[in-house]
Amino acid sequence: MIEHAELPVDDRLINHLSGDLISDGGQWDMVVNLIEAYGLVPQSIYPESTHSSLSSPLNSLLKTKLREHALILRTLADTLRGAHVKEETVIATLRAKKEELIREIYNIMTATLGVPPNPNKAFVWEYIDTDEKVSRWEGSPKDYFEQFASKPFSVGQSSLTISRSLLTFNFFSPWIPSLLLTILATSFLSFTPSTSSEMSGAVDPSSVCPIPFIRHTRD
Repeated sequence: MIEHAELPVDDRLINHLSGDLISDGGQWDMVVNLIEAYGLVPQSIYPESTHSSLSSPLNSLLKTKLREHALILRTLADTLRGAHVKEETVIATLRAKKEELIREIYNIMTATLGVPPNPNKAFVWEYIDTDEKVSRWEGSPKDYFEQFASKPFSVGQSSLTISRSLLTFNFFSPWIPSLLLTILATSFLSFTPSTSSEMSGAVDPSSVCPIPFIRHTRD
């Protein structure tokens, strides 16, 4: 939003950017990036909260705050440029303000979802193993990922295959071309127009490598 602060509020790009700001959806690549950066923990270490299972109110609040923050940055940009402040100073001031606003978003997220585990800080996990014995494991989220979820193949070695017909896309929508370019730039994709019945039996279960399953719920 800083980059486009000079555009009018009713500009098509601004309208799109301020539309669906966040959602519960995403691409597999996003999960890969999160796992590789922060690791994994057992659910008992970072359990579900009311807002992780019922995310609509939290999403609505975040969208409202992000739009409010965008207006704050736009107003600040207009004020600074109206005072003939040097452009590099304008950008630096806006980015500093953005960091301040992001802290507010972080406070909302941690208040509703809890403080996430530090990826490099050790935690203790006690569990009952398959022999019905109490066991204990200690390590960081990154250690947990490396020991329990990165073998025989790490998530970074995976690729993303999307099975749907591109004919359902409206290519006249202003954001579709950039969306496709983003997907193609971050993933190795195979787009195939097929139905669920056509896909049944297409994958040999024995050839599927185990990957970490992240439970994600929404209302």
